[in-house]
Amino acid sequence: MTAYLLRRLLQVVIVLLGVSVFAFFIIYLRGDPVQFLVPIEHSTPELLDEIRKEMGFADPLHVQYFRFLGKAMRGDFGQSWQLREPALHVVLERVGPTFQLGATALCLALLIGVPAGVLAATRRGSTIDLAASWIATFGRAVPNFWLGIMMILVFGVLFQVLPISGRGTWLHLVMPAIVLGSDAAATQMRLVRSSLLEVLNQDYVRTARSKGLSGGAVIAKHALRNALIPVVTILGVQVAFIFSGSVVVEQVFAWPGLGRLIVQSIFRKDMPIVQVAVVFLGLIVATINLLVDLSYTLIDPRIQYD
Repeated sequence: MTAYLLRRLLQVVIVLLGVSVFAFFIIYLRGDPVQFLVPIEHSTPELLDEIRKEMGFADPLHVQYFRFLGKAMRGDFGQSWQLREPALHVVLERVGPTFQLGATALCLALLIGVPAGVLAATRRGSTIDLAASWIATFGRAVPNFWLGIMMILVFGVLFQVLPISGRGTWLHLVMPAIVLGSDAAATQMRLVRSSLLEVLNQDYVRTARSKGLSGGAVIAKHALRNALIPVVTILGVQVAFIFSGSVVVEQVFAWPGLGRLIVQSIFRKDMPIVQVAVVFLGLIVATINLLVDLSYTLIDPRIQYD
């Protein structure tokens, strides 16, 4: 187990190094970064050269990258070009709202998707199974931005029962959490259903039923736990997607989270903020994948990492 953990930690470090390379070169995607810092009407070749030397952009790229990597390892990503504040501090201020939205969306997805998948699997071929399949297909097919706009028009404009933007009371959280969690709930429902149907045909399930156990006990104690391995695998991917893919939902509902900050920073050409956000999201995804792999031994004791 220790050797496996060390190998996985090494893989996380390699992934983060790759992310840092991408984050470093983001600053050069639109050309010379110094031109973003000086208004065109005030820029002269002499002034641009002076700023370039002062900020280190005149150095070779490999020197700039290793300087960026060394500072990043100490938590220093420089200052925001527009806000004139430490870039890491600006990003961390937006992590809380994004975590609140993502955690709520994930809870909704699990509370809806898992029971619906169990219900559909235990009543295979029934009207409930057919309805659940249709709803899951709808949830997977509808784009987040369209569903968000429709909910704003219906519940925010037509009936005026929910606020349409911003962050304040728990009512502000309802629509963006539903929109963000709809795809995850649909995926969980379909995966739980297919995994559970496969497990219900195993011999040990039939043996448990022959011993007189009730249907609920068979599902809860035997079938569902053994069907959770693929569910947890996809859940890890969904958690990463929810926390890194909330850009569209936060923009639609003007939710002051990390995703909206990234969009605003791209339009403002505030590249240090984008760099911090990319590295931070890469760290989240790598950590979640590691935790998912380690959780397999808790779900199924037969799985051992030697």
